[in-house]
Amino acid sequence: MKLNPRAALVLAALLATIGSSAAIGRQVDAQPLVFGGLTLYYDFDQFSDTVFDGSGHGFNGRVQDATRNLLDGDTGRTEIVTTGTISNDHSTFVRGGGAIRFTQSIVAGEDPVFVDMDGGKIAANHPELLPTTAVSFAAWVNLTGYSSAPSVDTTIITGSSAGHGVPHFQIQNDGKIRFTIRDENGVDLVNTLPTGNVWLNQPEINSGAANIGIPWPLHQWHHVAVTYDRNANAGAGLMNMYYDGRKIFSSANTGAGTTIGPWQLHGFYDFYDGLGLGCVYDSGGRRTQGLLDELYIFDRALSAGEVIELAHRPWVPEPTSCGLSLVALGAMGGSRRYRRRS
Repeated sequence: MKLNPRAALVLAALLATIGSSAAIGRQVDAQPLVFGGLTLYYDFDQFSDTVFDGSGHGFNGRVQDATRNLLDGDTGRTEIVTTGTISNDHSTFVRGGGAIRFTQSIVAGEDPVFVDMDGGKIAANHPELLPTTAVSFAAWVNLTGYSSAPSVDTTIITGSSAGHGVPHFQIQNDGKIRFTIRDENGVDLVNTLPTGNVWLNQPEINSGAANIGIPWPLHQWHHVAVTYDRNANAGAGLMNMYYDGRKIFSSANTGAGTTIGPWQLHGFYDFYDGLGLGCVYDSGGRRTQGLLDELYIFDRALSAGEVIELAHRPWVPEPTSCGLSLVALGAMGGSRRYRRRS
C-alpha cells in the first residue's frame, strides 16, 4: 500500500515517538504547563525507585514501599514494614503517560508507603529556591477511599519544619479540604481548620445558594490548587483555594509571622525528610489511598488564569484496537475522533 505524504509523516512521527519512549535514560514525559517560579514538578509518567523532577532542579523523590526500602537512615529508621505498594499506573491518568498510585497497608501496626522528597536537603543545598513569602501547590487527585489507618485524613502533600507542618494539604474524612501554612516559629499564617475547613461548593454555601456541602468524590479525577502570598492584600496576606479551576475559598493571614517555615531535615524517627507524599512525616498517619498526577510547587502565588491552565483536561486521540496502520489510514482520510479524558 502506498501512503500519501500526509499519512507517511504521521506514521513516521508515531514510530519516532515509540522509539523515543524506549530511549535509555529518558526520565520525564510531560513538560510543565507553567514555569515562572517553579520549584518542583512531578508528572509521574514513568518511574520505579525514583520519581523524577521535571522542573530542571533535580529534586527527585524516593519511592518507599514493601519492595523498595530505600531509607537513608537519617531518621533512625533502617527499614519500613508494610504490605502496601506504590505503582506507576498507566490505566488512568490526566496528562502525559501515567500517574502514581498509593495502595496503603490496612494491617494494624504496619508502616505507610510514601515518597520522600528530601525537603531538608533542598533547603540546605538550594535555599534560593524555597518558598519564603509566597507558595503555590497544585495536583490532580483521584481518591479510591478515605484514609482508614491510623487516622482518617488523606495527605496530598505534607512537610515538616522547625515550626512543623509546612504545609498540611489534606482531604479530611468528611470530604473537606484542609490547608495550613506555618511560619518559622510554628505560628499559623493561614489555616482552614478554624473555619471548619473547605467544602468543594464553598462559595455557594457562603452565598446561601446551597445548604449541604459537597464532599470530595471518590474514583474521579479532580484538580485542587492553593496559592498563598504573605505580602498580598496590602500586607495582610492572602490565600486562595481552587477546585477544578474555580475559586472556592479565600482567606487573609491569620498569624503574625512573616516567613514561611523552611523544610528542614527530618527529626529522629520521622518517615521522610522535610517534604513528602502519601502520609504525614511524624506518625505515618493520614495515608493517601488513590492516585496523584501533575504535582506542582511554586515559590510564588499563581494567578487565577494559571490555575485554570493547570486544571485544564487535555484532549487526546481516541484509541483504536487496530494499531498504527489504522491511525495512518485515518490520516489519509483526514478524519480523527477525539474524546475528553476522564
